[in-house]
Amino acid sequence: MCAGATIYSSIKRCALSPGDWLIISGCGGGLGHLGIQFAKALGYKVVGIDARPEALNLASSLGACDVLIDASKRESTQDLLQRIDGGRGAKAAVMLPEVQAAFDMAVKLLDVGGTMCVVSFPNEGFRFSCADVVFRNIKIIGTASLNPGDLLSFLVYYGFEMVLLHVLRVDLTGCMLIARRSDWTSRGDERDAGTFQ
Repeated sequence: MCAGATIYSSIKRCALSPGDWLIISGCGGGLGHLGIQFAKALGYKVVGIDARPEALNLASSLGACDVLIDASKRESTQDLLQRIDGGRGAKAAVMLPEVQAAFDMAVKLLDVGGTMCVVSFPNEGFRFSCADVVFRNIKIIGTASLNPGDLLSFLVYYGFEMVLLHVLRVDLTGCMLIARRSDWTSRGDERDAGTFQ
């Protein structure tokens, strides 16, 4: 429930209206797969971005993305923008990966005046272009928790099972293997981050 509250809060902080376009970068992970479903249930047009095949498969299986982008294909920004709100870009993006290349891609796909909501916090932070902030009026915000005003609506979506939770059950040995495999993310190490290098 904590993961759901975190991503729901992030989406709500973007202050969108139904029909607005929202990017969920890291759409097939633990927070992301919930985020694309919440966003769709809230009436937004959803752009999911991920680079891992299993994450893209999960996001696709949920049917919540209007546009699903495989970041490993390295399509041009212009080609990708044509798929988002007639080429204007998204009103907001929720940043889940701790990888600079993922941040850069999401910012490029925002409309002028768009909002970047950062949830992840890599050890060395993210670098951003002053030109994006000054000339494109991109706003960068963050969130880590659900505000009390959004608690009731969050519980309604969760309680009425409008969102499917993807759960992987493993024994203790499996937990240790997963922890070792994902250890790079807790250190903010981009070398093992696959195609987001």
